Amino acid sequence: MSKDSNKPLELYAMSTSPRHLPPDWNPPAPAWAASFEQQTTPVVMAYFGTQLKTKNEQRTDLQLQEFFASGDAPDNLENAAFIDRAGYRNLISSAYWTDPADYEQWREKSGFEAWWSDQKRLDDRRGHYREVLTVPPSRFETIFSYNCQVGVAKTGGCPVVGRRLRINVPENLAVIRSGQDWTDCAGTELAQYDDSVRPALVEGMTFLRDHPDETGCCDLRFADETSHDGAPLKKSFGLGYFLTLGHLEKWAATHPTHLAIFSKFLTMAREHGANLKLKLWHEVSVLPAAGQVFEYVNCHPGTGLLPYFVSEEW
Repeated sequence: MSKDSNKPLELYAMSTSPRHLPPDWNPPAPAWAASFEQQTTPVVMAYFGTQLKTKNEQRTDLQLQEFFASGDAPDNLENAAFIDRAGYRNLISSAYWTDPADYEQWREKSGFEAWWSDQKRLDDRRGHYREVLTVPPSRFETIFSYNCQVGVAKTGGCPVVGRRLRINVPENLAVIRSGQDWTDCAGTELAQYDDSVRPALVEGMTFLRDHPDETGCCDLRFADETSHDGAPLKKSFGLGYFLTLGHLEKWAATHPTHLAIFSKFLTMAREHGANLKLKLWHEVSVLPAAGQVFEYVNCHPGTGLLPYFVSEEW
């Protein structure tokens, strides 16, 4: 993909019904969505990343966790780690505020903004990035398994090292964060997830990560979640940025890697029925170009959206 287009891309309308399925379709397993009918302000969905060398086994960024523990803290915070396509280990925190004013107060009063802007960040032996999405309620959706509220639902190459770069994203960039929770799985269900569903999931996420030109997926992070002190959890998620909602829908509806994931999950759902303990969820947003923050400090050239859109130094 080239960096030459910040022009608006087609918006595929968010729909309250599945467009590619018949009107009388009954899903094989029940799912729920969070209602934001009373939400009058955009929601802030922010991803804060710390980029480490591959051999660095640090489990959590203590400085960031200290910021998150201050006043006007996120309404929901989830931590994870992943290896990016360049082989760097990344710690990532997904933070949600239901009021943008609370986010603005947090970044100033917590000391985060002063820390972020400090020239010392350029001397760190690590990279830092923040991707702050400000999304009107009409531009995102959620879906999750029973008793599984996650993410927003839980609230109610250019040389880069030694530089600060900011990306202006195009209109209607689509973002998906889709998760899995096998905490309560045991016995044959756990074995089936480990041996059948998860391998297909890893294959699909790896394909998206490694084939941006074919899929329109600029970046895909498949991350294993951790507790606030860095202990591993039996949870994971994929975080993907697509050029349009249409690119995401095309992969989900037609690509063999996603069809394999869906098929193996359906087999699992049919076999375990009402006793299924696996919890799944997702949230999808279509971003207006205005009001988004994608900033990268000291990161390698393949980080996030840097390879795909024009950046400016700041």
